[in-house]
Amino acid sequence: MTIKEFKSAVNIEARVAALLVQTASKFSSRLLLRRDNMEVNCKSLMGIISMCVASGDVITISANGADETEAVDTLCKMLAEAR
Repeated sequence: MTIKEFKSAVNIEARVAALLVQTASKFSSRLLLRRDNMEVNCKSLMGIISMCVASGDVITISANGADETEAVDTLCKMLAEAR
């Protein structure tokens, strides 16, 4: 299992959530997004939108599977560096 915690650089609204789901769906690993006490599947658009992640929120992405390290690194980079 690979886990990474960081601050989101963007508000995860519909456009960003769709891009996140699209990117997560390219990986075979099970990917989870956590904020506070909520946890959702990164491949679920409605789940991601329901998280209401704002810029500056501390979030955690975890993955379990064959490509977990690449998946976590890709999603974290996308959310931590996006403008």
